[in-house]
Amino acid sequence: MFNRLSGINGGRKPNRKKYSSKYCFRLVSDKKYRWLHNLLKMRGIELEPEMIICSQCRIALYRENKRRRSSDMESICNGDDLKNYEDHEYERQQEILPLDNLLILDNIYGNGDDYIYCTWCMKAGVEMKQLSLSERMTLLCEHNLYTSHTARRCTDSCCNLPRKRSHERTHLSSQQAVNLINDLTTELSRVKITPFITDNSTVLSKEDDLSWIGWTLEQLKEMASLVESRMHSSKHRTPFEAMCQFWIKLKTNLSFRQIGTLFKVSTSEESIRRRIEDTFHAITIYLNDVLVSSNLGLNHLTRTEALSHHTTYTKAFFGDQLLLIWDGTYVYCNKSNDHTLQRDCYSGHKSRHLVKLMSLVIPDGYVLDLIGPFYGKHNDAAISRAILDKCTELSVLREDNDTHIVDRDFRDVVEEFQALGYDLKMTGLLSKGDKQLSTIEANGSRLITKCRWVVESFHVRFKKWRFFSERIDQSFLLNLGTLSRIVAASLNRYRPIIYDTKSVEHEDMAQPMLSLLKQQNNIETLVSSVQLLVRKNCIKIFDIRENFDFPHLDLDFLRNYTFVTYQLKMSKPYAKANLFENENELELQMSPDNDQLIRCQLHSRHSGNTRYFICIEFDNNDEDEPIRDHFCQCCELYSTKKKKEARTKQTNIEHIYSTPLSYLFIMLLLTEREKIPYA
Repeated sequence: MFNRLSGINGGRKPNRKKYSSKYCFRLVSDKKYRWLHNLLKMRGIELEPEMIICSQCRIALYRENKRRRSSDMESICNGDDLKNYEDHEYERQQEILPLDNLLILDNIYGNGDDYIYCTWCMKAGVEMKQLSLSERMTLLCEHNLYTSHTARRCTDSCCNLPRKRSHERTHLSSQQAVNLINDLTTELSRVKITPFITDNSTVLSKEDDLSWIGWTLEQLKEMASLVESRMHSSKHRTPFEAMCQFWIKLKTNLSFRQIGTLFKVSTSEESIRRRIEDTFHAITIYLNDVLVSSNLGLNHLTRTEALSHHTTYTKAFFGDQLLLIWDGTYVYCNKSNDHTLQRDCYSGHKSRHLVKLMSLVIPDGYVLDLIGPFYGKHNDAAISRAILDKCTELSVLREDNDTHIVDRDFRDVVEEFQALGYDLKMTGLLSKGDKQLSTIEANGSRLITKCRWVVESFHVRFKKWRFFSERIDQSFLLNLGTLSRIVAASLNRYRPIIYDTKSVEHEDMAQPMLSLLKQQNNIETLVSSVQLLVRKNCIKIFDIRENFDFPHLDLDFLRNYTFVTYQLKMSKPYAKANLFENENELELQMSPDNDQLIRCQLHSRHSGNTRYFICIEFDNNDEDEPIRDHFCQCCELYSTKKKKEARTKQTNIEHIYSTPLSYLFIMLLLTEREKIPYA
């Protein structure tokens, strides 16, 4: 209203005195300036959302409003309008007479005069819409704000919370009280029959939606729009409610009867479960038709699209060929009355009845396909062999020398992969007579696990749906493959990718890992040649604390040295366990032959009788690479026989190399009184 100041103050010459803007101008769009708004309307001035007036004009208008009121009273008392005024006052008194004592609501604010002003921001002159009964009752229950049936708010959301109005006490007449009680009764009746989740629900937060359904409301609405052409609304449910019932079953694994209670299904008691079950199976068919085909399957991506899912590590380690990561997961099931099926589903490895699924994941965690279910008696090698023999869709993407990453469970099917022209990458296995992996084999295994972990991460995502993490009924086995594929396709479509590593930081990390692949471990060489015995008596560092000088290491160096943050996160439990066993003291030892070679003994987190010696060789004069080399001695279990293994930099067993080593580094820093938080 800066352009209307001359009109507001009646054309008087504005005062040219220099006042601070803090006191000279005031925002008068608020509801408390209603007297000013009425005066402006009498002058023919339209109200605006942002009206600013100077203090002098406001005072002048206030005086004018006071004079108008005085002149109106004089004309009434002296003129012909006295009789009309008395009649009006009589009618008003008759209305108030039955309510000599108005109903005053404590801690409830709002006088009900909210037709002109927005209920939230209390501004006039804006485009507004009328509040629904549900919105009015929400304001009353959550914000202690009374609103009349004519209450409105801005069309565009002006603020998240309504403005406080402690000066507006709520005084209700008899009719207003009756209307309020009727509104509350109507709202309670509506809530009683309202489903647990609706497409415009404001009761549940975004976090509540994710915990109950697994998706946001926007994502659910999009899914419902995909099946609306096939599933029409009925008196028992809408397509959106049917979609919610389907995902609640998978997310929480509640019974169909319990879900019927959540959605207030109005039918006979024995029909509630059947209606929810029918809806569940109908949504299964519709989503499998409209969602799975475009977001999951060996033929839903072209080879060029699949290659775009490479990460920095897979390109650096294995080249630009197509890379697939194979791994199996399982779903527990109940025993079957069919004896043949019961025997086929029993897994001797887990000693439980289960069925298996085979996941094919590309490097960034995008699921190419989820195949199954398979009988629990079959291992990963047998399942993959069946897939290679019968699944012809692989030939659409296949080219010679494509890389497939697997774990040790696939060792019996290596020849089948190689016969098809695939370059199979598998973590290292001990040959007969070997006691440990060589340095190159251990480092090569580390390159594989650096890329393979995304399939395990997908299984964690998949098992967030409790339907698959808990034991399922035999009646769902026929639809288990379809249900699992729907979840995998939905994760591909609506969730971000698991691992996006196309930054410069990851490129800088991948190249050093590749360069260290064939580097020989000097400490391991000394131990193997008996020139250095890890169990040889050493000098305790506590005895020579004054002469011990270990290089300063920060967290950035540790992250670069271990190539990942998982080892740093695991350092805290190792430190806690070691300090508890040694009465809050850390014992470090120094080699008597080399004052820059130290060691520490740690207790294995897997075996109660196993302890490891960790040796570290450092150089105080090298600021860029203060750690020359390290060596870890441990015992691992292969083929039910304990064999000693040495792991070097980039080993694939976390608790052998990285975690104790990172723990040792951090404990050395703590020994030097460095206050560095755990990662």
